[in-house]
Amino acid sequence: MAAEDAQVHELMELLQRMSVRQQRFERAVADGLGIDRTSLDVVYQLIARGPSTPTEVARAVGISTAATTQALKRLDGAGHLQRTQHASDRRKVVVSAAEATAAEADRRFRPLLDAVEELLGGATAEDLERIAWFLRSMADLYGAEEDRQRRATSGG
Repeated sequence: MAAEDAQVHELMELLQRMSVRQQRFERAVADGLGIDRTSLDVVYQLIARGPSTPTEVARAVGISTAATTQALKRLDGAGHLQRTQHASDRRKVVVSAAEATAAEADRRFRPLLDAVEELLGGATAEDLERIAWFLRSMADLYGAEEDRQRRATSGG
């Protein structure tokens, strides 16, 4: 049992190290784009989801509509956004990442994404199943903890 405890401890330390490095990497990308961390989350969602309303962006990023409005204003002012009218509801605005911003974000993320793909390409089918199980489980744990934190904050 002691060997398993040591392995669990090592895995916990590795998760911590990976989390810190991911945060630092994302901060470096945000700095390179000349934006703050929240704005990077918005840009990422716009690239991943495509043109979206501000409300859709707020939901996808998990921040308030007020915070989203401020992030969109900063991004728009810096030339990182394109605004158009909604195709079916002319009262709504749709935002998307500017082409140059999307290209620069891809240039900054692409080496890491390619390296991860190469790393996973060297894994067996069984390895990939276990990795997928672990990542799904971690995402579920984070989601449950986020919900718990929000309930605790809102008093419910």
